[in-house]
Amino acid sequence: MSKLYSKILSIVHILLIGLFCAFVISMSLLHILIEDQQYSYSERRSLAVKPDLDLKLVKNAELSEAVETYLLDHFPLRDLYRKITASTNIYLLQMMDHNGVFYQNGGLYKTEFPLKSDQVKQAAELISMLSVGSLSELNSYYAIIPDKNFYLPDPNISPRFDHGRILEIMKNSTEKSKLIDITSELSVEHYYKTDLHWDQSKLTELAAVLAMEMGNFRNGELPQYEIHDYSPFHGAWHGRWAIGNQADKLTWLSNTQVEEAKVFDHYDGSLHGVYEIDALQRPDAYDLYLNGARPLLTITSKPERSETHNKLYLFRDSFGSSLAPLLLAYYDEIVLIDLRYVSASSLYNLIEFTPGADVLFLYSSMIINDSSMLRR
Repeated sequence: MSKLYSKILSIVHILLIGLFCAFVISMSLLHILIEDQQYSYSERRSLAVKPDLDLKLVKNAELSEAVETYLLDHFPLRDLYRKITASTNIYLLQMMDHNGVFYQNGGLYKTEFPLKSDQVKQAAELISMLSVGSLSELNSYYAIIPDKNFYLPDPNISPRFDHGRILEIMKNSTEKSKLIDITSELSVEHYYKTDLHWDQSKLTELAAVLAMEMGNFRNGELPQYEIHDYSPFHGAWHGRWAIGNQADKLTWLSNTQVEEAKVFDHYDGSLHGVYEIDALQRPDAYDLYLNGARPLLTITSKPERSETHNKLYLFRDSFGSSLAPLLLAYYDEIVLIDLRYVSASSLYNLIEFTPGADVLFLYSSMIINDSSMLRR
């Protein structure tokens, strides 16, 4: 009996070793035969390129790290492996999140924590510096966009920013610029289910509220728009979650004023429309709005009125890209400034600030909580 058992055990060992060797060889062959991809659409990021053999890298042990990163990025059936890993973490190990993303109430959310008070104060000081300095002759306002986690019904689901504390720090550290609190104007329904951004089709009332707070609400009624949509739109959190196939409809609003508006890019001198329809085929379809992240843009509309010219300077992040077209109902010219890509100190050399115009600092709480990315 013991001889039979030993024989069976030996056969099992041989089979396991054979299967392991077959797996290694087959994966190696697939890695050689399958053409390397430059971009991962599911993760929305560029993949590592094959490193060159460099003696300097060998001496510094950097070559092995580069090779490891390359092999991991181009592992055969990598997306399937990612799904298996994510499913194991969530369903088998009962982890709450995967890659910092969790699923709740039909939507995907990213854990944003902790609150960095020093970063919030730094953002407030930057706004104050501009408001009392180069923008001192303008009417200055600021608004903070809550992270969509803030609107989850159960505060114990995941750690989140204390939005009230953010506003408190901002109010205590900001000079001259007036707070427009938009917290009650938004809900979880205003945001995409698979992305961090808000849905433009839900923002018409918010745009009116902002215009009213800045004393520039026209006609007393909301403008009318035609709604367009594109699907499926897989937001930023979809790729990180890696489970299922959740999708949104990306929406955009238009009317004659929006369609006739022109966008001037101060960096490359190009002139284009408000919406870049070709961007719907890009890895990040959110680039539809104003052609994505750009340092400095000016939107000019063709107003029916010629006796007035209302101007707004909008300091913004990516959230402002989708809101700006709706503000054309209240402003004839909007200058969009993204301090992630252009420094505040260089603005005077790039644009002219019109005395008496409005300026709105509109940032998401994620940017405010990491304001070191805003260039002074």
